[in-house]
Amino acid sequence: MVLRNGLRTCTLVWLLGCAPTFAAETAARPYTAQPAMEPALAAIRLKNFQIAVRSLEPLAAQGNANAQYLLASLYRAGLGVTADVTRERSLLLAAAEQKHANASYSLALSFLREAPRDVQASRRWLEAAAQAGHELASRSLKRGSLPLEFLPASDLKEPSARLAAFWSAADGDDAALLGILASPELTNATNEFGRDALMRAAEAGAGNAVQELLRQRADTKRADRFGTTALMLASASESGSSVSALVKAGANVDAQDTVGNTPLMYAARSERVDNIRSLLSGMAATRKFNARNTEGWTALDWALRGESIPAIQALRAAGITATVAKKEASTPSVPLRRAAKVDLYAGWSDLGVAATRPSTVMLNSLIATRRTEPWTPTELRTALGNAVTSRNVSAAEKLLPLVRSLGAGAAAIDPQWFDWAIRHGDLKMVQLLLPAVSRTAPANGVEPPVLAAARAQQAEILTALVDAGFDIGASDKLGRDALMIATRSRQLSLVDILLQHRGDPSRVDAEGRSALWYAAQTGFIEAARQLIRPENRNQEDKQGVSPLATAASEGQAEIVALLLTNGVNANSAVRGGVSPLLLAAANGHASTVQRLLAAGATANATGAFGNTALIVATRNGHTPIVKLLLAAGANRQLRNSDGNSATDIADALGHTELGTLLKAG
Repeated sequence: MVLRNGLRTCTLVWLLGCAPTFAAETAARPYTAQPAMEPALAAIRLKNFQIAVRSLEPLAAQGNANAQYLLASLYRAGLGVTADVTRERSLLLAAAEQKHANASYSLALSFLREAPRDVQASRRWLEAAAQAGHELASRSLKRGSLPLEFLPASDLKEPSARLAAFWSAADGDDAALLGILASPELTNATNEFGRDALMRAAEAGAGNAVQELLRQRADTKRADRFGTTALMLASASESGSSVSALVKAGANVDAQDTVGNTPLMYAARSERVDNIRSLLSGMAATRKFNARNTEGWTALDWALRGESIPAIQALRAAGITATVAKKEASTPSVPLRRAAKVDLYAGWSDLGVAATRPSTVMLNSLIATRRTEPWTPTELRTALGNAVTSRNVSAAEKLLPLVRSLGAGAAAIDPQWFDWAIRHGDLKMVQLLLPAVSRTAPANGVEPPVLAAARAQQAEILTALVDAGFDIGASDKLGRDALMIATRSRQLSLVDILLQHRGDPSRVDAEGRSALWYAAQTGFIEAARQLIRPENRNQEDKQGVSPLATAASEGQAEIVALLLTNGVNANSAVRGGVSPLLLAAANGHASTVQRLLAAGATANATGAFGNTALIVATRNGHTPIVKLLLAAGANRQLRNSDGNSATDIADALGHTELGTLLKAG
């Protein structure tokens, strides 16, 4: 149903000529006016498709190519008739044989919609369309494609788009697309975590993609910022072919990530028995089977935690031993007790795990035992982040001094953890971190704190931030500041706080919209009363839409009244000449229409295409508004640029009651 409705809409848009871009793509040359076609075109403009069909049928039968093409479009979309692709095809053929460019191009498309596709017929009619002057057909032939066909190698011109497609192909095991887009730059490109396409394919278990990337000489020894290699990721996946291919290509079977886990440990942790066997075979030369991670675990320890009998048997057969069972149960350091089935803390340091625990006993013990061997900056910052995201203020209180002692001062606090505390409403954590957070704009995509608090609707945190001197005027990528965000989300308490701290109601975003504009759009009357100023009450956005225009369009009658009583002209038209009255009438907002008329709005003002408020209200069947307009002296005889009056439109659309009302005067 969605597809069908979309098709009907697209066809209607083309027929009415309301989409310049689409029309420009489909039209071969300017349409030549034909008097015989005018009744059908007028009916289409009024959306009376049954009348249009009745007008077009005899013309099509007489061999009028334009009529045949338009009628085919109606049959395709089921507008005014029952959808009939056979009838559509016959009409398109008749028009195309007369060298009708659009009909020829539509035929080329129709042959591709069949199952199976008739590529030969599609190409034949594409050539005919190009010969008839169809621009899009000529472009398709020039680039060697079928109609609307996507050719990655030529269509993806932007480097960022090619990289995104390349990585998507790696994720989706699309070896063919990887081959089409192949280049050393794409093969070796990495994301912010240091992962390349080979790692992505390996993690996804995309065996075909792994093979193709190896053919492109992807680096099998590259590790991401966590020390993870493609072989490690493949070892945890279901793709045994990926592991075998990587081992054969020379991937380091003994590599260890930043916490010491090897590919064999990844396979054991994920209970991938086939991968374990492939890795053991690949390790025959080095025989580093009993490698340990930073917590002293071997691959067998991982397998024992997962209780996979086949994995345990394979590892024991290779002579691998376990170490965890030999640890004292009371030892609070390495390794910590882990879940019997799934280890949620894989790769975490002891300090990082302790930071998440409600009790600080373990954390105190770890801090005390490491006084002679300082914690690394990464360990300390990560642990503090874990405390923040666990809402563990007690642990954060103990870790914060250690982090700040690193010598980086306020910059030592990662902005993302502060952002997390703000967005999750953790006031105590925010207050704890405040003194250690830089007041400069955060980097790496983290929003300024005041914006984060406004977006999360955290009034107490917002107050704490502005009191602490954070920038109240900071804006996001769309140019919206906290006052605009608070207004858009209808948060009066936030608006109050921001105005008390000198938030600027006249500031505009990238679209030229102020907080008052958004209050007008959403009907936020309580905020609008505080936000309205002489300098912003008539402030238009980049589309030429003022607060009054958007309020009228949305039917925000109270906002309209507020603006009018504050000196805004009821007849102040938006760019293009459309008045607030016409906008309110078109959208069926009777109370708004009434307020505008009472404030002196001109009932007969015309907008685009010569439409009046009476005409658009009639077209949309808004009887109460028609009555209001007539009572205000609207002229029922006025006609738009198509030559239609409100009465004509009522008759054409079958609005009997409105027709009677309009003729009564």
